[in-house]
Amino acid sequence: MKRNFLIAVLLSLTFNAFSQEYFHAGGCTYLEKTKLFIKSVDSLSDFFQNIKSAVSVNEWNGFIADANAGSGLSSFNNFSSNSSQFQNEYDAICKSMVARFDNLKAAIDPGGTMDSETIKQVIGQDIRCYLKDTLENTMGSRFSSFGLGSNIHTTPIAGPCERDLRTCGDNAQNAYTQNIMACGFGGATVGGLVKGGWWGIGAGFICFVVASARKNNALGTCIENYVDCMN
Repeated sequence: MKRNFLIAVLLSLTFNAFSQEYFHAGGCTYLEKTKLFIKSVDSLSDFFQNIKSAVSVNEWNGFIADANAGSGLSSFNNFSSNSSQFQNEYDAICKSMVARFDNLKAAIDPGGTMDSETIKQVIGQDIRCYLKDTLENTMGSRFSSFGLGSNIHTTPIAGPCERDLRTCGDNAQNAYTQNIMACGFGGATVGGLVKGGWWGIGAGFICFVVASARKNNALGTCIENYVDCMN
């Protein structure tokens, strides 16, 4: 806990000295719909990170163990009095993801004639374009679930530690988004985004949990590496 507090303090003092090569993703083909979809995807990993920060270690480990065992939404029962609240929040996030994906898919394939692989490729291209937008995807927003708010701004000063942190955070975000897409396009057992329907239950649940945990663990490692670099 003390180390996490020191990390947050150090980052709050040093992130405003981070610069980046500014890029605005105005050239992305389906910018606004892609942006909304990614924000809903990010809210999923933030959701799990916030739960992990709020509950006991035993509760979190029990949740992960049950999820891995295939217990699905009943895994939330590990959080006792908060189980219904967390499950309802998860339900809302997943439904938002589906609705925003459907809007994006409709813009890409209004006639419904494209095959799943083509849709996946087009969406992947637009996601990669959007994630390069360093004006939209600031370091504060990238690490917001670790106590760094969007009020963190950048100035034209940076060093190798900051650049490594940016690269590390971008890599974690890219991998996470690809994993979520794999969950959605993973076939009938996961639901499949292009097949329609709610894809946050069954095999989709553990897929989401694992993808989110990997992203949050990676971002935590990015921060620790940054602190070590600064020291």
